[in-house]
Amino acid sequence: TTLLQAQCVQPGPLQAQRCFLDMVLFLVATLLALACGPLLYAMTRAAPGYRRVFDTLVLLSIAALLLFEIIPHALHDGGAWGVVWLVAGFALPTLLERAFRPIREQTHWIALTIALAGLAIHALADGAILANIDNATQELGASIALHSLPIGLAVCWLLIPLIGWRRSTLVIVGIGAATLVGFLLTPNLKL
Repeated sequence: TTLLQAQCVQPGPLQAQRCFLDMVLFLVATLLALACGPLLYAMTRAAPGYRRVFDTLVLLSIAALLLFEIIPHALHDGGAWGVVWLVAGFALPTLLERAFRPIREQTHWIALTIALAGLAIHALADGAILANIDNATQELGASIALHSLPIGLAVCWLLIPLIGWRRSTLVIVGIGAATLVGFLLTPNLKL
Protein backbone atom coordinates (compact mmCIF):
# COMPACT_ATOMS: atom_id res chain seq x y z
CA THR A 1 0.00 0.00 0.00
CA THR A 2 2.75 2.47 0.80
CA LEU A 3 4.35 1.91 -2.63
CA LEU A 4 1.05 2.71 -4.32
CA GLN A 5 0.38 5.66 -2.03
CA ALA A 6 3.87 6.98 -2.74
CA GLN A 7 2.99 7.08 -6.44
CA CYS A 8 0.14 9.49 -5.70
CA VAL A 9 2.37 12.51 -5.36
CA GLN A 10 -0.20 15.20 -4.71
CA PRO A 11 0.04 18.49 -2.78
CA GLY A 12 -1.33 17.20 0.50
CA PRO A 13 -2.38 14.05 2.34
CA LEU A 14 -6.07 14.37 1.45
CA GLN A 15 -5.31 14.61 -2.28
CA ALA A 16 -2.88 11.67 -2.06
CA GLN A 17 -5.54 9.58 -0.30
CA ARG A 18 -8.10 10.47 -2.99
CA CYS A 19 -5.60 9.57 -5.72
CA PHE A 20 -5.01 6.18 -4.09
CA LEU A 21 -8.75 5.55 -3.81
CA ASP A 22 -9.21 6.49 -7.48
CA MET A 23 -6.54 3.97 -8.49
CA VAL A 24 -8.18 1.21 -6.45
CA LEU A 25 -11.64 2.16 -7.76
CA PHE A 26 -10.47 1.89 -11.38
CA LEU A 27 -8.78 -1.45 -10.60
CA VAL A 28 -11.98 -2.85 -9.06
CA ALA A 29 -14.07 -1.50 -11.97
CA THR A 30 -11.67 -3.14 -14.43
CA LEU A 31 -11.85 -6.52 -12.68
CA LEU A 32 -15.64 -6.35 -12.40
CA ALA A 33 -16.00 -5.44 -16.09
CA LEU A 34 -13.76 -8.38 -17.00
CA ALA A 35 -15.85 -10.70 -14.80
CA CYS A 36 -19.02 -9.55 -16.55
CA GLY A 37 -17.87 -11.31 -19.74
CA PRO A 38 -18.73 -14.83 -18.51
CA LEU A 39 -21.91 -13.57 -16.81
CA LEU A 40 -23.20 -11.89 -19.97
CA TYR A 41 -22.23 -14.90 -22.04
CA ALA A 42 -24.17 -17.18 -19.66
CA MET A 43 -27.21 -14.88 -19.70
CA THR A 44 -27.33 -14.94 -23.48
CA ARG A 45 -26.80 -18.69 -23.75
CA ALA A 46 -30.49 -19.50 -23.32
CA ALA A 47 -31.76 -16.53 -25.35
CA PRO A 48 -30.59 -16.66 -28.98
CA GLY A 49 -31.86 -13.12 -29.65
CA TYR A 50 -29.74 -11.69 -26.86
CA ARG A 51 -26.84 -13.86 -27.98
CA ARG A 52 -26.93 -12.28 -31.44
CA VAL A 53 -26.97 -8.82 -29.85
CA PHE A 54 -23.92 -9.60 -27.72
CA ASP A 55 -22.13 -11.31 -30.61
CA THR A 56 -22.68 -8.13 -32.60
CA LEU A 57 -21.52 -6.03 -29.63
CA VAL A 58 -18.29 -8.00 -29.38
CA LEU A 59 -17.60 -7.74 -33.10
CA LEU A 60 -18.40 -4.02 -33.16
CA SER A 61 -16.29 -3.40 -30.04
CA ILE A 62 -13.30 -5.15 -31.56
CA ALA A 63 -13.76 -3.33 -34.87
CA ALA A 64 -14.13 0.04 -33.12
CA LEU A 65 -11.08 -0.62 -30.97
CA LEU A 66 -9.07 -1.42 -34.08
CA LEU A 67 -10.40 1.43 -36.21
CA PHE A 68 -10.42 4.22 -33.65
CA GLU A 69 -7.71 3.26 -31.19
CA ILE A 70 -5.12 0.74 -32.32
CA ILE A 71 -4.71 1.54 -36.02
CA PRO A 72 -4.61 5.36 -35.66
CA HIS A 73 -2.08 5.15 -32.81
CA ALA A 74 0.05 2.63 -34.69
CA LEU A 75 0.08 4.83 -37.76
CA HIS A 76 0.69 8.03 -35.79
CA ASP A 77 3.38 6.65 -33.50
CA GLY A 78 4.99 4.28 -35.97
CA GLY A 79 4.92 6.32 -39.17
CA ALA A 80 5.95 4.21 -42.15
CA TRP A 81 6.87 1.32 -39.87
CA GLY A 82 3.37 1.50 -38.41
CA VAL A 83 1.97 0.80 -41.88
CA VAL A 84 4.38 -2.10 -42.36
CA TRP A 85 3.42 -3.67 -39.02
CA LEU A 86 -0.26 -3.06 -39.68
CA VAL A 87 -0.12 -4.86 -43.03
CA ALA A 88 1.98 -7.65 -41.49
CA GLY A 89 -0.51 -7.98 -38.62
CA PHE A 90 -3.38 -8.51 -41.03
CA ALA A 91 -1.57 -10.53 -43.72
CA LEU A 92 0.71 -12.85 -41.75
CA PRO A 93 -1.98 -14.78 -39.88
CA THR A 94 -3.79 -15.55 -43.13
CA LEU A 95 -0.58 -16.54 -44.91
CA LEU A 96 0.55 -18.70 -42.01
CA GLU A 97 -2.84 -20.38 -41.78
CA ARG A 98 -2.70 -21.29 -45.46
CA ALA A 99 0.91 -22.48 -45.25
CA PHE A 100 0.22 -24.69 -42.26
CA ARG A 101 -3.19 -26.00 -43.32
CA PRO A 102 -2.01 -29.65 -43.16
CA ILE A 103 -1.26 -29.23 -39.45
CA ARG A 104 -4.15 -26.86 -38.86
CA GLU A 105 -5.17 -28.14 -35.44
CA GLN A 106 -1.69 -27.73 -33.92
CA THR A 107 -1.15 -24.28 -35.41
CA HIS A 108 -4.55 -23.17 -34.14
CA TRP A 109 -3.57 -24.05 -30.56
CA ILE A 110 -0.16 -22.41 -30.96
CA ALA A 111 -1.78 -19.21 -32.24
CA LEU A 112 -4.28 -19.31 -29.38
CA THR A 113 -1.45 -19.72 -26.85
CA ILE A 114 0.44 -16.77 -28.33
CA ALA A 115 -2.71 -14.64 -28.30
CA LEU A 116 -3.37 -15.47 -24.65
CA ALA A 117 0.23 -14.65 -23.73
CA GLY A 118 -0.20 -11.30 -25.49
CA LEU A 119 -3.43 -10.72 -23.59
CA ALA A 120 -1.63 -11.42 -20.29
CA ILE A 121 1.07 -8.88 -21.17
CA HIS A 122 -1.67 -6.41 -22.12
CA ALA A 123 -3.33 -7.00 -18.73
CA LEU A 124 -0.02 -6.41 -16.92
CA ALA A 125 0.28 -3.09 -18.76
CA ASP A 126 -3.32 -2.18 -17.88
CA GLY A 127 -2.56 -2.83 -14.21
CA ALA A 128 0.62 -0.76 -14.36
CA ILE A 129 -1.28 2.15 -15.87
CA LEU A 130 -4.08 1.85 -13.31
CA ALA A 131 -1.49 2.06 -10.52
CA ASN A 132 -0.41 5.44 -11.87
CA ILE A 133 -3.78 7.13 -12.33
CA ASP A 134 -4.02 10.63 -10.93
CA ASN A 135 -6.38 13.59 -11.39
CA ALA A 136 -5.01 14.31 -14.87
CA THR A 137 -5.35 10.73 -16.15
CA GLN A 138 -8.70 9.59 -14.77
CA GLU A 139 -10.14 9.26 -18.29
CA LEU A 140 -7.44 6.72 -19.04
CA GLY A 141 -8.46 4.72 -15.96
CA ALA A 142 -12.09 4.79 -17.09
CA SER A 143 -11.05 3.68 -20.59
CA ILE A 144 -9.16 0.71 -19.20
CA ALA A 145 -12.11 -0.30 -17.05
CA LEU A 146 -14.56 0.04 -19.94
CA HIS A 147 -12.47 -1.86 -22.46
CA SER A 148 -12.25 -4.80 -20.07
CA LEU A 149 -15.90 -5.64 -20.72
CA PRO A 150 -15.41 -6.44 -24.43
CA ILE A 151 -12.21 -8.28 -23.55
CA GLY A 152 -14.14 -10.53 -21.15
CA LEU A 153 -16.89 -11.03 -23.71
CA ALA A 154 -14.44 -11.76 -26.52
CA VAL A 155 -12.53 -14.31 -24.44
CA CYS A 156 -15.77 -16.12 -23.59
CA TRP A 157 -17.14 -15.85 -27.10
CA LEU A 158 -13.97 -17.31 -28.58
CA LEU A 159 -12.89 -19.81 -25.93
CA ILE A 160 -16.01 -21.37 -24.39
CA PRO A 161 -16.92 -23.23 -27.61
CA LEU A 162 -13.31 -24.51 -27.84
CA ILE A 163 -12.24 -25.29 -24.29
CA GLY A 164 -15.40 -25.09 -22.19
CA TRP A 165 -16.56 -22.99 -19.27
CA ARG A 166 -14.06 -24.05 -16.64
CA ARG A 167 -10.93 -23.37 -18.65
CA SER A 168 -12.37 -20.17 -20.12
CA THR A 169 -13.15 -18.94 -16.61
CA LEU A 170 -9.56 -19.73 -15.62
CA VAL A 171 -8.36 -17.59 -18.53
CA ILE A 172 -10.53 -14.70 -17.30
CA VAL A 173 -9.16 -15.18 -13.77
CA GLY A 174 -5.63 -15.23 -15.21
CA ILE A 175 -6.23 -11.95 -17.04
CA GLY A 176 -7.56 -10.42 -13.83
CA ALA A 177 -4.57 -11.75 -11.89
CA ALA A 178 -2.16 -10.29 -14.46
CA THR A 179 -3.91 -6.93 -14.12
CA LEU A 180 -3.56 -7.12 -10.34
CA VAL A 181 0.13 -8.08 -10.58
CA GLY A 182 0.76 -5.16 -12.93
CA PHE A 183 -1.06 -2.88 -10.49
CA LEU A 184 0.90 -4.05 -7.44
CA LEU A 185 4.37 -4.35 -8.96
CA THR A 186 4.48 -1.35 -11.23
CA PRO A 187 7.12 1.34 -11.03
CA ASN A 188 6.15 4.98 -10.89
CA LEU A 189 5.29 5.82 -14.51
CA LYS A 190 4.91 9.22 -16.13
CA LEU A 191 1.51 9.13 -17.89
